[in-house]
Amino acid sequence: MPVFKKFVKYYKPYRFVFWMDMFCALIVSVVDLAFPQILNWATRDLFTHGAQAIYRILPWMAGGLLAMYILRFLGRYYITYQGHVMGARMESDMRQDLFDHFQRLSFSYYDRNNTGEMMSKLVSDLFDISELAHHGPENIFISLLKIVGSFALLLWINVPMTLILAAVTLIMLLFCIDQNKKNACSVYG
Repeated sequence: MPVFKKFVKYYKPYRFVFWMDMFCALIVSVVDLAFPQILNWATRDLFTHGAQAIYRILPWMAGGLLAMYILRFLGRYYITYQGHVMGARMESDMRQDLFDHFQRLSFSYYDRNNTGEMMSKLVSDLFDISELAHHGPENIFISLLKIVGSFALLLWINVPMTLILAAVTLIMLLFCIDQNKKNACSVYG
């Protein structure tokens, strides 16, 4: 937990960007879940009402779908661009803290440790951590929203099939957790 608290403190100066990133992730997820439902409604209900109804509603529907695509594009752009800027700034902050820590270490530490390993940690490991800092929360948030939203929509469409899919998903989740524990034990144990 102390490592997690140290990690979270790097988000503090970028709270606005982080929460905007999460808001854009919410918009992207909602739009992604809404598109199939709108198209399902159009093919099931709208296109069976005749040409007059189609000609009257289709321009509004096209405009709405275009607006949703633009909103999704802008959300994705913000997530990609500003999220990467936030990740790069967090990486810079982490790099500075690590460099300051290296400055405080004794000369005997440098005699005992390989300079190449320290440089590797300073360069590549921090890059990976900053990528996790940017993509991790956003991807988890988007995935959770899409999974919960998909199951909610499936429940609305077909309850028995949703329960079967939920059981299969739960079995797969438990299997993945078990496999990850076994792999972690074989690597670290």
